[in-house]
Amino acid sequence: MTQIDIIAAGRMKNSPFSDVFQDYLKRTTWSVTLIEIEGKTQADEIKKLNEKIRPDAFVIALDERGKSLSSVDFAKKIQDLMDQGRPAIQFVIGGADGLGDDLRKSEDYLLSFG
Repeated sequence: MTQIDIIAAGRMKNSPFSDVFQDYLKRTTWSVTLIEIEGKTQADEIKKLNEKIRPDAFVIALDERGKSLSSVDFAKKIQDLMDQGRPAIQFVIGGADGLGDDLRKSEDYLLSFG
């Protein structure tokens, strides 16, 4: 089974999104792990995000410059990756200052939810 990781700068604890996230986790049949990191600067965040990226993962960076997909197309993209036998899919979400050009350019896919 493909492991799905969400690697995010910042903390969801006590956030209004925490309950929504937990609700979605209950609904999905996918194995999903939330990995939260904190950095003092954007460079520190990017370094810590990079440290969590698996070399065998298909990495999807969430960024406003990315491609927008409908819900159906997004689900199809994830299913296609699973059908290809990918051991892991990792979503990377930067902090308030974003991901930075180097990290953004090094990922497998750039996705926008905006």
